[in-house]
Amino acid sequence: MGELYNWFRYQSSPVDWCEPNYDFHPYIAEFYNTISNLLLLCLPPLMLYLNTPYIRAYKDRTIPYMLAVAILIGIGSTIFHATLSKMGQYLDELGIIWFNMGVLTLYIPRRVIPKSFQTRWRKLCFGLTLLFTVGSFLQPKFNHLALSMFSIPVIAMLFHSIRRQSNARIKLIGTLSQLIGITGIGFWLVDLFLCNGWRTHIGRPVGHAIWHVLIGIAAALQLSYLWYTHAQEGCNSDQWQIAMKLWPVDHWLIGVPYNALLDVKVELNGTNNNIQGANKGVIKSIEIFVVFLT
Repeated sequence: MGELYNWFRYQSSPVDWCEPNYDFHPYIAEFYNTISNLLLLCLPPLMLYLNTPYIRAYKDRTIPYMLAVAILIGIGSTIFHATLSKMGQYLDELGIIWFNMGVLTLYIPRRVIPKSFQTRWRKLCFGLTLLFTVGSFLQPKFNHLALSMFSIPVIAMLFHSIRRQSNARIKLIGTLSQLIGITGIGFWLVDLFLCNGWRTHIGRPVGHAIWHVLIGIAAALQLSYLWYTHAQEGCNSDQWQIAMKLWPVDHWLIGVPYNALLDVKVELNGTNNNIQGANKGVIKSIEIFVVFLT
């Protein structure tokens, strides 16, 4: 019983990030690392609301699942950085494992997994997830193995999918998600390995908080990209076509992407790459960079 209690105790986790503890608030261990999780808590409900017409029309239950897991990551990360408890760390890392496994299970292209093996593939992934869930509780080092084991295939799958994408607008959103995610990983590494240098030359170390914000944006873009490609691959309708739009203003570069239903007589907005407005020059530069990468 005492061992279980230690999981909930403040600073029971062996992990402690660069931000000074209790420097801003007496009851929050890492203040900026905690409040930076607001994006992971606020974006999923908005994305669920925006995608509701598509979810109802195509009965796509994968979207609510992935958004629920994203909220779990936000809750776990908030608890972890506020308390630095072992339970908070477990919930945070466990959510990432279930998220990555969800991507591998639900959105891996059908051309990769033969149709005869798809059911067994999902059972295999689900079994591995349960194994690592229990194993990580008994031995937290299992989490690190699982994070590496599942994250690398997800990144590779997304990169390969984006290279094959022919729609310029969808390809742009997918590439932006990768670039923002890589930038976030850079801040994560700086916070982990260059903590003293950050404190000496920059000041308050908020690299991990920046990682939270960037990875939240990247995850939202990646999920929207996967939902669109998944819909294009498996959802056919004589009544609706699917287009990726941005909220609140569709022709802006910055916004929350979602799957919109269009009448079949309306040309898909995603095929129109002649985007106007003040962001035109920025978008053109990114498109050139995408072409250079691919």
